[in-house]
Amino acid sequence: MSNNALVPAGSRLPQPRAWVHPGPIQAQRITHCIAPQGRHLRIALPRGATLFDGLVQPLAALGIHNAAFNILAGEFERLVYCVAPPDPTGRVAAAYTEPNDAGQSYLLAANATLGSNEAGQPVVHCHAGLRDSNGRLRGGHLLPQACVVGRHGLVAFAVELQGFAVQVGYDPETTLSFFKPTTLADASGRSAMHRESRQ
Repeated sequence: MSNNALVPAGSRLPQPRAWVHPGPIQAQRITHCIAPQGRHLRIALPRGATLFDGLVQPLAALGIHNAAFNILAGEFERLVYCVAPPDPTGRVAAAYTEPNDAGQSYLLAANATLGSNEAGQPVVHCHAGLRDSNGRLRGGHLLPQACVVGRHGLVAFAVELQGFAVQVGYDPETTLSFFKPTTLADASGRSAMHRESRQ
């Protein structure tokens, strides 16, 4: 059965939302990298630690500076987040709001990426779903340095990203800075980076 058979006569299917960025369209649509190998780790984040320290410090001790995380559900003593709705000024497609302090909250699930900024300092970018202190369901970008792990601690699973680094870089199309993969060629000179052009 085609989708058209499910649409009443005279009506149209809803159109997908389109994001129009202010900068020039880039021919390279997607850049992704393949990690040929990498360590898998289970991390216990202790009570009172910030989310940032709880994720970064154990990996730094093992010489890991690029990783992907799956953070399991658990309590936060303090949880701070923001969202990125369409920018009312129109200068960019979306802009972060001021931080929302949800106080004592329950993390439902989260995924995060560890990389570095232009100065080489560690950066954690984290998306999460949560239940705030008033029982409301919320979601957004966590501010890892401001989020404090609750009384029972948390557990995260990490996958090391070997063969490439994840670094904050300026993007001319969106006029924003965000994580981008940077190739680290292996001993044979092969690159872990792959590109997909716009069709």
